Amino acid sequence: MEGVRAGYNVPIEYKGERIGVLGISGDPEEVGPFERYGWIETSGFCDISLKYS
Repeated sequence: MEGVRAGYNVPIEYKGERIGVLGISGDPEEVGPFERYGWIETSGFCDISLKYS
């Protein structure tokens, strides 16, 4: 597909509501291991930030 990069898009949810997406561009074989780590870190950050805002 033209204009599309390889990689992963992972939804970010807070209290059951989708609030964003984490996109990791690159060869899926190379960036795959970072998908879960990125999701965990981003979700934790959102939980803390939104809880105290």
